[in-house]
Amino acid sequence: MAATSKPYHLLSYYPTLIFIITYICTVILISFTKANEKLGFSVELIHRDSPNSPFFDHSTTPLQKLSSALHHSMNRATHFFSSKPNKTLAHLHDDDPESEITYASAEHIMAYSVGTPSFQTYGVFDTGSDFIWLQCHPCYECYNQTIPLFDLYRHSSTYRNYNCHVSECESVEPSVHDTHCDVVWNCAFEMRYLGRSTAMGLIAHDTLTLASTTGCEVSFTKTLFGCAHKTVGNFVPESSGIVGLGRGRFSLISQMGSSVQRRFSYCLTSPYLSSSGSNSKLHFGQNAVVSGPGTVSTPLVSSGDYSNEHYYVILEGVSVEDTKIEFDGGGKTASSIVEGNAVIDSGSRMSLLPENLYYHVESEVAKRIKLNRSDNPHKPFKLCYESESIESVKAPIITVHFRGADVKLSPINSFLLVSQNVACFAFASFSEIDMGLIGNLAQINLLVGFDFQNNIVNFKPMDCTML
Repeated sequence: MAATSKPYHLLSYYPTLIFIITYICTVILISFTKANEKLGFSVELIHRDSPNSPFFDHSTTPLQKLSSALHHSMNRATHFFSSKPNKTLAHLHDDDPESEITYASAEHIMAYSVGTPSFQTYGVFDTGSDFIWLQCHPCYECYNQTIPLFDLYRHSSTYRNYNCHVSECESVEPSVHDTHCDVVWNCAFEMRYLGRSTAMGLIAHDTLTLASTTGCEVSFTKTLFGCAHKTVGNFVPESSGIVGLGRGRFSLISQMGSSVQRRFSYCLTSPYLSSSGSNSKLHFGQNAVVSGPGTVSTPLVSSGDYSNEHYYVILEGVSVEDTKIEFDGGGKTASSIVEGNAVIDSGSRMSLLPENLYYHVESEVAKRIKLNRSDNPHKPFKLCYESESIESVKAPIITVHFRGADVKLSPINSFLLVSQNVACFAFASFSEIDMGLIGNLAQINLLVGFDFQNNIVNFKPMDCTML
């Protein structure tokens, strides 16, 4: 009798496949640590209000989450522009108990690992910060972190404190607010946020690892970060600290440097749309290229009045359908505006416009919407309507005019359902400050790319759920 052949079964090759995948990822991991390699990879961004988030807070209502996010947006604007004297934001005062900046309402969190072997943690993704820090054991006086602390003595053989040669320690400023040498000659740091929130500890370097969406890990050796041993104030309890992707020298993207061609992009999904079943994506290097039909670009510039580490662009005006309202820049014509007068910010929910520009835009929007006006349930919003959905508002198309780039916003970018029966225009006004801030709601379903080598920001319409 002829021997029966053994049936083919893919599972019998599973150990071999795992070995091959692991080997390939290891090769990629090794090669990506070389500074001259040109790599591309992507990671997931987790929105805290998304049901997909492992940190989704079931104890708070959608309205409570929204209220927290709105206050956070206004507070961040205060934080960005507080260096300009004698200027205040609308609805915010120094003695307002809600004017304290808090990262407890931060929008997106990303997973990363530190040390050897790698220790996974989560940090707040923040393009408005220029430094990476996390709480470390021993934490003498820290906020109540719900995920494990990084124990630098137990978890990593490659952890090293940053030696305090004064010039090198001072070079970490202005990415942090203060550095100094401690009694055993280590470099110590302090980060200060509006509302007396602070993080203090030692500056160190260790291997930082990101898990890409392909399943492979990408590591960067000798990444400089802060190991915080004392924190005061309000921070995200489900995270260990902040992952800054600003323009400063010691942000994550700056330290990745030439290996990712000093380039990153993100595509944000909405956690509030039932059709959105996927997390947002953050891309680096080759994966971060924004090109093709529909792509527009505007220069990254410096601001004469504020920190040059934020993502400043030139805002020339805003159109409501075919009516354009120029931003006069405090009496200047659009062609004479040379300094950065707006910030592209991933960490703010809402967008903010200079007061005079806002009221002209609001007036044009109101002319085109035929619904009944509603009482304002949230202080920053001034234009609200009775509506059960964004679609039924029939909102006009808003176009934000940056220098060289006209970015069209759909109704999901410009209106927000703030309760079951009320939708509001999701822009608010600055009082006296001639600056704009473009928040993440206005960036949903846009592929937004930051290219340091060419000093430009690229925008491309995109269904971010398809990436």
